Amino acid sequence: MDTGGQLWDAFREGDMKAFGELYHRYYRPLYNYGFTIFADKEVIMDCLHELFLDLWERRDRLAAVNNIKYYLLVAFRRRIIHTRKRGKQTEAVIIPETEAAAQPSAEDRFMEEESRLIFSSRFREAFDKLPPRRREAIYLRYCQELSYPQITLVMEVQYQTVRDLISKGIKTLRKELQRDVQAASITYPAQGMPGWSS
Repeated sequence: MDTGGQLWDAFREGDMKAFGELYHRYYRPLYNYGFTIFADKEVIMDCLHELFLDLWERRDRLAAVNNIKYYLLVAFRRRIIHTRKRGKQTEAVIIPETEAAAQPSAEDRFMEEESRLIFSSRFREAFDKLPPRRREAIYLRYCQELSYPQITLVMEVQYQTVRDLISKGIKTLRKELQRDVQAASITYPAQGMPGWSS
């Protein structure tokens, strides 16, 4: 099955194989993303199943989309927020103004170097300690590779808020990881590192 528009169109026409491929392709990224918003496995699983069931039931009324992953992230986040706030009035959506693409910053370069380690044990431990909104913004930027304007729409916050969340989150991660490096250098001087020859 082709990717992108053809897969989505086939799904909208009732192709069960296309629906299955959508589910298998996006289930894990959505599941991981859900945990950056709300750390309750049962709620995340319920929201995921409800999302895909709703998509299937409304498939003939869905519009064409250019970016399936982005569409699903937005829909899934809204479902989780709705579930958490059921019975309460939801906050107003703030639509950000169009912003020019920013040049890669020092934070971007740091995260690009470290993003391959995002689920390694120590990095993941530091990542999980971040406040939820910082965790969510960093996950969308570096694991899902969304642009800053896309993240503003997914998270329903202003552009500068996204920049601040990511910048502060990365500073915290950097401090945590540098603390580990310093502790290791004190505990194991170079000449005394286990398995190292002098």
